[in-house]
Amino acid sequence: MFSAEPTPNPLVGRAPNGGSGSKLPARRLIVKPLRAARRVELGEGYQVRFSEQVRAEAQIPTMAVGMIYDPRHAESLVAQGKADLVALAHGLLFDPHWALRAATALGAEITAPPQYERSYGFPFLQEKERNWMAD
Repeated sequence: MFSAEPTPNPLVGRAPNGGSGSKLPARRLIVKPLRAARRVELGEGYQVRFSEQVRAEAQIPTMAVGMIYDPRHAESLVAQGKADLVALAHGLLFDPHWALRAATALGAEITAPPQYERSYGFPFLQEKERNWMAD
């Protein structure tokens, strides 16, 4: 939980030239943690437990995040009901073709846009993708 205390802000309510400027109250919000921060242990899917807990307790759709790289892991999170959606950040930065590799690894039939058919349509490339993901 956080506590919020309004405090005066000398910048709010003044014009840049020092005039009266805006009629807004001269206050800002400072947010302070009520307890000491805990160390977060990093690892694949390290924030999934939060998604699972919110989904169960609030009965709302959630999105899992936190170092999710493996497409089988991402698929299992949705299949097991731990999240409704999986978000990838660093996984996509690391591999911009993640979606294509994931589709191949999970055995999905993919149709490439016409401009990519030459590179993604070859069966031997798809086989290489399957082998790469299996290792």
